[in-house]
Amino acid sequence: MIDVSYFLETGVHHFENGANKKNSLELLNKVHEDRSFGEGIFLEEQTFKENPKFKGVNPKPGRNLAEKLASYTGYIDEDTDVIHNLEAILGKGYQIMDKKFVCGVPRFWIPKWVEDYIAETGVKNLGPYARSITKCNTL
Repeated sequence: MIDVSYFLETGVHHFENGANKKNSLELLNKVHEDRSFGEGIFLEEQTFKENPKFKGVNPKPGRNLAEKLASYTGYIDEDTDVIHNLEAILGKGYQIMDKKFVCGVPRFWIPKWVEDYIAETGVKNLGPYARSITKCNTL
């Protein structure tokens, strides 16, 4: 039986065994081929303030890296440990409706103006302050 008490308390679930490491490394390499990461992912303050966007900044069909790399993510959906864990939390017969990658960033990447804006507005999603996908690719 899978212990889901930590999930129920925090909303986070730790898988006892991670997904296939070789496949995960291959997926990560594909992500890095498509995206650049670093302090440069954020817009300049003036650029953001000229056209602030809080809607339409998250992944959606047609603009979703997990969708683009679906041929590299199937091993996760088919992993018996993942399936057992999801069934313990969601019940048998669950459906995956959408997939997306979630990326945390080190605090030192986040510009001071973004930290200040987040403190003022309470909008903690960093998506509105990040460059568009096409610009990230040219960093």
